[in-house]
Amino acid sequence: MHVSPKRSSPRSSLRHASPRSSPSSSAAEASSPVGDVFVQQVTRITALLEDDMKQSHLETIKMKAAVRRAQKAQAKAEAAKVHLQESLEQFNAVKSEITKCGVCMDTMNCPFVLVECRHSYCYGCLRLHFHMCLQNQVKWCDIPEHLREPSTADQLHELIENEHIYSPLYYCLSCKGTVRCQPIEVYIFKELIEAVHSVARLPDDLMVEDPHINNSDIWADMFYTK
Repeated sequence: MHVSPKRSSPRSSLRHASPRSSPSSSAAEASSPVGDVFVQQVTRITALLEDDMKQSHLETIKMKAAVRRAQKAQAKAEAAKVHLQESLEQFNAVKSEITKCGVCMDTMNCPFVLVECRHSYCYGCLRLHFHMCLQNQVKWCDIPEHLREPSTADQLHELIENEHIYSPLYYCLSCKGTVRCQPIEVYIFKELIEAVHSVARLPDDLMVEDPHINNSDIWADMFYTK
């Protein structure tokens, strides 16, 4: 009986064949120059983006700090403005109280104080008040016509020396006390008021010239002296 030689099957021959590496594993193992350049570019762009983000963050922090400083400065400026306004109101209140004339109730111009009671008034207001007091005294007296409107020292002397009146009767408008002595100009007070006027300005209607203000005795037509 003839026996034919044994042949190996294709499957067994494939089974014993040496394994080959796949194309994908070869590509992974072999480094590609194009891939390296791409990776480097991506890395560089990523680093640039990170730097830009850090710089933007720093700029944002600086801007927020600048805004906070500006807000604080604005708040301080507003507080200073309010404080200045309050100080100005207080100054005006003090100025109004200290420099207010008891007759015209306005800022005194050329302040004079009454010796008897220490009340202060404008020179012009005192003169007008004293003149009205003197006119009321001579109104009902039997005196010559030219003495019914006394406005000079000579007229006052004639009224008293001819015994039409014994003495001018004046009084303080604030306390109604009798005024016998000539009012005294308050120089320190005058300087204070002038300093106030230099800041707040003297109203034009108070800047009135008086014909007696430059006389050596500005009260000679109001107070009799021998």
